[in-house]
Amino acid sequence: SYFFFIMLAAVVVFAYCCQFLVTRAIFLIPASSVMPFNYVLVIVSFLADIIIFEHTFDAISVCGIFVVSLGLFVIIQKEERPRKSSHDST
Repeated sequence: SYFFFIMLAAVVVFAYCCQFLVTRAIFLIPASSVMPFNYVLVIVSFLADIIIFEHTFDAISVCGIFVVSLGLFVIIQKEERPRKSSHDST
């Protein structure tokens, strides 16, 4: 149907824009600050596939998105932890 192809074209355009902006951001700020957003993109695309295209997933897909989400959580926790500097020896 036409609706499916319009939605598919919108997904392609948004994915292109998102990748362009992430690549541009890597040039402007450190990559370690930008790369966690790639995990968010995977999660958002998973949810969009469920909501927009009404796709059902098997247990392997759900486990995969869980692993990606867990990786994002670990990265966020690691970034929030205060870092010890080399001259703090106490």
